[in-house]
This record gives sequence, C-alpha cells and structure tokens, in this order.
Amino acid sequence: MTRRSDMLSSTVRDEIAPVLKRCPRECGMVSITRVEISPDSSYATAYVSALNNLDAAMEFLREETPELQR
Repeated sequence: MTRRSDMLSSTVRDEIAPVLKRCPRECGMVSITRVEISPDSSYATAYVSALNNLDAAMEFLREETPELQR
C-alpha cells in the first residue's frame, strides 16, 4: 500500500466509525477490520466484523450506504 492509500484508508475508517456506533444492539460490537482503496482511488471497500450478528450489521450498513457514500 502506498502512503496515499494508507491516508485514504484512514479517512474512510474515520468516516465509517461513527456510523458503526449506531448499529443495533443485537449486532454486538462492530468493527472495521480492513479498508482497501482501488488503484485509482475511486472506490473503497471496508471489511467489518460483528461480535454477535453480522447479518444484522450488514443490513444496517446497506441501509446507511447513501450516507456513507456522501
């Protein structure tokens, strides 16, 4: 990973983290495990884990996608 990619990954994490705090309680603790940035920096893929219910966490994040994309 390049320095620029590392900086972008960190920025993406910082933007997603507050949204993860709003995940339903049934998900348990939800965290970002990795962020990958495309070579042209046009896309970011965030990998998450959930302590209790990953399906509920993913559904929540799908609903929050428009906010996350802004």
